[in-house]
Amino acid sequence: MNDPTSQPSSTRRSKYAFAAAAVLVLLAACQDLEAGYELPDPGLASFQNDIEPVLVERCAFPVCHGNAERPFRLRAPARYRPDRLHSELEHPLDEQETAANYKMVRGFADLEAPGGALLLLKPLDIDAGGYFHRARGSYRSTDVFASENDCGYRLIANWLGEPVDVCPPKAAQEDGQQGGSS
Repeated sequence: MNDPTSQPSSTRRSKYAFAAAAVLVLLAACQDLEAGYELPDPGLASFQNDIEPVLVERCAFPVCHGNAERPFRLRAPARYRPDRLHSELEHPLDEQETAANYKMVRGFADLEAPGGALLLLKPLDIDAGGYFHRARGSYRSTDVFASENDCGYRLIANWLGEPVDVCPPKAAQEDGQQGGSS
């Protein structure tokens, strides 16, 4: 049998040194990956005033993205509120909840190529160039955004930096309620 203690101490030290060096290289590589990536930051104030109301109105249902089990999840009054007592569910979102929504949305944004952001393409109907999304048909006859002309789609696209004409924020919410696509 090979007893590790029977090996010369220099051989054991070499193996330990090699293992320690490998661990250090791996740790350094992980730090470089994390340091090189920053989430897009299109603006918290405009998110809170213009974008969050559209997403809450159209996406934060418990069976959709108002659910802790979804990779993209949104906090919303009377819906997903993990840090709230049941009696507080109806209250408006607080700063921490809006910050959590903003961070979540930023993870699905792409300021370099806003038109290709998952935040826009996932809820856009397939017939309009979007990706498969389970909301199609269950939201209304199409997907969350029936077309790129949908006021909610245009508002979010503009927020990400896509040069499009936008509707007033209230119209973006109403567009989703009426099922129209402007």
